[in-house]
Amino acid sequence: MADYADDAAALFESLEIDRVNVIGISFGGMVAQHL
Repeated sequence: MADYADDAAALFESLEIDRVNVIGISFGGMVAQHL
């Protein structure tokens, strides 16, 4: 799960997004909690 969160964080960083609200259901919710 941490790998998915790391990938999402890397995507936000590459897009130069400083702040983001992450909302997820089921699998996405678990990824969001790791961010």
